[in-house]
Amino acid sequence: LELKKFLCVTERSEEEFKWLLQEEVHIVLKQLQDILKEASQRFALPASGLGGAVKQENFVLSTSG
Repeated sequence: LELKKFLCVTERSEEEFKWLLQEEVHIVLKQLQDILKEASQRFALPASGLGGAVKQENFVLSTSG
């Protein structure tokens, strides 16, 4: 009986994992791609040799709480 429960849970977990891969992963990867594209446009660095030295910018990341 325990083995049967285990196999049932394992099968459900595998089905959920397949669903996750099919339905969610591509959506999240597309969102990340869009975010990276936007960030690369906002924080684009000049190509080397075209504008002299590149100014380094420092950003402080903090959490509120």
